[in-house]
This record gives sequence, structure tokens and C-alpha cells, in this order.
Amino acid sequence: MKEKTKNILLMILKIMLQTDVSSPLNATQIVQLAETAGCLCERKTVLRNIKCLQQNGYDILLHPNHRLGFYMASHSFEDWELKLLMDSVYNCSFLTAEQTENLARKLKDFAPASSLSLLCCDGIPMQNKPDKSYVKYNLDCILHAIKNKAAITFNYGQANIKGEFIARKKGKKYVVNPYTVVLSEQRYYLVCNTKKHDGIGYYRLDRIRNPEPLTDSCLPLHSLPGFEDDNSLAEYIGKTFYMHAGNEITVTLQCHTLCLDDVSEKFGKNCTFEYLNDECFRITGNVVESDGFYYWLLQFGKNVEVVSPPSVRCHLLDIIKDIEIAYSPQPL
Repeated sequence: MKEKTKNILLMILKIMLQTDVSSPLNATQIVQLAETAGCLCERKTVLRNIKCLQQNGYDILLHPNHRLGFYMASHSFEDWELKLLMDSVYNCSFLTAEQTENLARKLKDFAPASSLSLLCCDGIPMQNKPDKSYVKYNLDCILHAIKNKAAITFNYGQANIKGEFIARKKGKKYVVNPYTVVLSEQRYYLVCNTKKHDGIGYYRLDRIRNPEPLTDSCLPLHSLPGFEDDNSLAEYIGKTFYMHAGNEITVTLQCHTLCLDDVSEKFGKNCTFEYLNDECFRITGNVVESDGFYYWLLQFGKNVEVVSPPSVRCHLLDIIKDIEIAYSPQPL
């Protein structure tokens, strides 16, 4: 009997979570919805359980037009928050179509009926989602290793043109100290330290296979040079480009104001900024020099110029010359 009473209470709570001031439900409607879901109850049972939920902190109110019934006045998520979460789920590259729909269904349980139409993601082609369900396992395994402060081992590689996974280092396993997992450009990356180096490295989770936690303890992040402070890892990640590791340097860029939003967004507040004229500004800040940094610079073309240091300017010029050679007409 107690189990039945609990089930009725949970069913009524689930139904009330689908309501808001624009879509209230009266006791008769709640009874009908509960019966449709296989939970039999009476009007007086509904009213008693609504009172119980109110007494336990749920913000359920009687509509000003009493005949319309009750509604949930406050929800765990605002509409924009649910939309943000829903879009993230549908755009997650490693979730299969089935996993995407399952997660979306769970999120919809938090939305009132009047908001469900706002959460549709019809513009995202589900059939194009690759089967990378193993990434979910990789993520779970790595998170448990981080939680338990354990080192981790795995194979790392990427697919060839036939779609076959080719492991690097001839299949020899990597051994790393995991610190966190970050999402960038719709991909998850493991942020870690390898046993042979003092710095930080990144590994894409969709290129990891066979992850296993080890009995060895993870090397504390604070023991790495340059990462003694609590915020040092977050600051380092913020200075990287496309999740490429490297050494931190100071650069000065001269930019067209067309690039103002993109450049200032990347550099943040920890930089010096100078307007030269209505069409040009200079910015100086610290970045992690890597292939990713040069890829980022190239996207702006002539609108961003490296002023200093000279080594970065020269290396960028070498890359541009290589591109010019690649695009030069070839003899037949």
C-alpha cells in the first residue's frame, strides 16, 4: 500500500512539472492523465497529494480562475536554459541518434507543456550522427579516474581513409595523469600530464581506445612547474587555441576593427589594448604558441598582423609561403 501511495505521489509530481500558469490542470484532468499512464487514483487523492507537495516546498499554485486548476509556478530550468541544454545534446558529435533522443526525452520532463515546442531541434540532421558511442564509455572511465586521483592508460590514434582505427606508437599504451575533461568545438578533450614530461597535454576522447585506470596515484597538478596556483590550469587552457599544447609567450597583434569581437573574446581581460584609429587597434597578451595558434591567425588573413615577437612573425610568413607553393600552378 505504501508503494502504491508513493507511486501516485510521484506520478502527480511528474504531471505537475508539465504545467505552468498558461497550461494549468484541474483535478479531473490530472486523474485522466494518471490513468493513461497506468496509475489509478481519485480526485480527492490528487488534491491531498498536491497539498503534500506544497508542504514539501513545491511551488504549486491554484490558478486565479479556480476552475482551471493548479500549476507549477517555478521550475528547475528557465526556457532558455532548457533550450541551451537541448541544443548541446543534439549537437554533441559522439552521441548516437538513440542516445540523443533518450537524453532529449529526459530534458523534456523538466519543461511545461507550453514550452515543449521551443525545444525542438528539427534543423539538426540526426541521420548524419556517426556511431561514436564508445566516447561515452571513455568519458565515464576518465571521470572516475580523475575522481579517484588515479593515473590512466589508453591507446591513442585515429581512423584512416577506410575508417579503420590506427593506433599510434605501434599500439603501445599511453600512461598519463588526468586532471580534467573540457569541451571545445563540440569535442571532449582529456587534459593531462604524461609520465615523461612536466607540461600539459590534450587528447581527444574520440581518438582514445581501451582506457583503464591504474592503481598508481595521479601526480598532483600543483607539482608541475607553472601550475602551482589553483587557477593556473584554467588560465593555461584559456590561452590555448583549438586545444593544442605548447609554451606560453607574449604576442602583440595589429588588427582591423572587423576582428574586434573575435580577438577580444579570445584574449579576454588579461591584455593591453590600444586603439590606433577608427579601423585599427593593437592588442598584447599571453598565448600558448602552437599549431593551433597559427591556424587561428590564418583565418583572419590580412586583417590581423603579428607585430611581435619576430620569431612568430617569421614562422607565420613561412606557413603562408608554403600555402602559396601548394596553390601554385603545377606543370602537367
